[in-house]
Amino acid sequence: MIRKVLVILLILTLVISQTACSNGAKEVGEHTGVVIPNPKDGVPTLTIMLNPAEHEALTANKFFRYYVDKFKKDFGVEVNYEKLGSSPGRLIEWEDRDEYIKELSIKLNAQNGSELIFSQFMPLEPIIRQGAAVKLNDKIPNLNKVYKGLLDDEIYFVPVSINYNSKIINIEALKSIQMEEPEINWTSQDRFEIRTKWLKVNKMHFNAYEWFITLESILDIDKAYDRENNRISLNTPKIIKDIEYARKYILGGNYILNKNYKLENYFRMITDDNSEEFQESMYLMKKNKELGHIESGVLENILRAIDVYNANYIYGTVLMPEFSDKEVMLKASGFTVNKNAKNPELAYEFINGLLSNEIQMRLYNDNEDGYYPVNKDIEDNIKAIEEEKVADKRVLQTKKHVLNQMKDSQMKLWNTENLDLLNLKQMIEEDLVKIILADTKYSDVELSAKLSELEHKYNIYLNKQ
Repeated sequence: MIRKVLVILLILTLVISQTACSNGAKEVGEHTGVVIPNPKDGVPTLTIMLNPAEHEALTANKFFRYYVDKFKKDFGVEVNYEKLGSSPGRLIEWEDRDEYIKELSIKLNAQNGSELIFSQFMPLEPIIRQGAAVKLNDKIPNLNKVYKGLLDDEIYFVPVSINYNSKIINIEALKSIQMEEPEINWTSQDRFEIRTKWLKVNKMHFNAYEWFITLESILDIDKAYDRENNRISLNTPKIIKDIEYARKYILGGNYILNKNYKLENYFRMITDDNSEEFQESMYLMKKNKELGHIESGVLENILRAIDVYNANYIYGTVLMPEFSDKEVMLKASGFTVNKNAKNPELAYEFINGLLSNEIQMRLYNDNEDGYYPVNKDIEDNIKAIEEEKVADKRVLQTKKHVLNQMKDSQMKLWNTENLDLLNLKQMIEEDLVKIILADTKYSDVELSAKLSELEHKYNIYLNKQ
């Protein structure tokens, strides 16, 4: 599923808005505590670096345009964009990410550079690791308004809005297999149990989506990684047993399979978005949905209770949060500040304004892209609105559960997740396709030897620096 992260992120756009424009310019930093010196070389500029796809989404968003226009008028500055990379007009692939990071890294070494780096589709972890970003803990007063669980101890990336995806369960399908709605704090195994029971009486077409769901349900790759020692262990009795079970689960009768498919077909289906097999997989996903899949419905940001309530009502679903036995990874839109920025104080002011109660409340009300505010101080205001409009108490309880997660624990933001680990997970998933869906089943000796070989390869990769 990691391989599809960039594709999924691309369909999402940022909602950032502002209140009505004031008359006349403000003194910079007037209400925020941020002090910006008057420039000696004319009108100051604030420049935002971003990928072309992000630029397209951001500048097309009327609320963000409004915020930028107001910022320009209030503080007498110019706001510019600097596009890096070359992926406009198409889905972002991993090679686009690598090209962007390389170009961005070079730009950040220049003195008097652009101030802000925006992130929604593109990761920022490499530039943070190379020391090119400003530590923002004491630079932005409104950081104290952000849910603690969304911030690292050392803050280099500031989320402005977030998307917490839901999991979908169709209520009628659930009733047809005599199962109750899951508890809100359900686990990945609860979901797998529901899907397995459903598949016993409702044959579904095997496709790339079913592969990823089955793989993550049976093999917990994250638990094979030792963070303290930066090593991965694969040749273990538990993983060998899980691999054998996954092969039996997929090929042993739970799914309708294409009888003409060999390993090479499955591999292209799962790893090559441009292949005929992948296109067929997309068709089969749609066909499964038409047949009445247990997970048929519309995906919503589970923090937006009104949207979730409406989706449940229209599609007969119950939308569930992420699993309680897995780390929660959120999609976010936000900014990092360049350490070599020409006008860093302007960047602090820009971010600080986006985190204010007024603007974050406007972000919630406008809801152009389904993202949710990061400001905890407006939680009661939003609660009052949703309690008036949402009749289903379970929806409100689910949202409360998620908010408590954000208050009590650090959630992983995709924007700053370790890219080496993301790359590693993709490598493992692709190699597991070759093992689990092999034309001929590996013997125990062959499987152990193969896992030892892969384990050695992965650990060399992890310790290459």
